[in-house]
Amino acid sequence: LEIGGTLALGDAHEVASGLERAVRDELGAGVEVETHIEPLQAPWVDGHDLGPERAVTVQSALTTLAGTGPVRDIHNVRVVDVTGGQMVKFHCVADRNLTVNEVHERVDEIERGLRRLDGTIRRVIGHAEPG
Repeated sequence: LEIGGTLALGDAHEVASGLERAVRDELGAGVEVETHIEPLQAPWVDGHDLGPERAVTVQSALTTLAGTGPVRDIHNVRVVDVTGGQMVKFHCVADRNLTVNEVHERVDEIERGLRRLDGTIRRVIGHAEPG
């Protein structure tokens, strides 16, 4: 859960608890829900999209980083110029039978690789879809 970084922990915890309750209400009381609070970087919200040319360049780099591994079909790439650098969001496809841990680890590797490759990129957010 990303939440305003200046919010008091008690207030942030109330928001997280409300989210957990809503998920349990939707999926059933037997579902274990555990949230993790991350500070939303407010200055990054006020960025502007760098357009399709930059997105294609970043998509190519992401595709190269993914290689022939279990994460493929990098798409919906968006690059936003934000305070202090750029933020990248992308979607990808992974085998639906892989575990969440396996997919998360591989997507994290790709995200870290992109930040190492391009020092202007400050944050990368990958969204894996089953395929």
